[in-house]
Amino acid sequence: MYLDTLYKNFLLADVASDEEFRKKLFEEEFVNPGILYQRLSLIDPQEAEKLHPHSIRYIIRALEIFEKTGKMKSFFVQRRKPRRPLLMV
Repeated sequence: MYLDTLYKNFLLADVASDEEFRKKLFEEEFVNPGILYQRLSLIDPQEAEKLHPHSIRYIIRALEIFEKTGKMKSFFVQRRKPRRPLLMV
């Protein structure tokens, strides 16, 4: 994964985890199953398409990135041209 990130020159979301925010979202999901996946589908359909609706941990992380940066998680995983040639052995 690390080499892939270097080679494909992905942007990385440098967003610290927020345990209170995560706890709140877990509680919302417990009360109303599927609500977080629906929310992610509206905010970032490209990321939601990659995830299973029961992958709550990953859904919460995508929502957390959006909450903290105002940008979708899929924005941060866009592949860009490498900055310099890379030889992997």
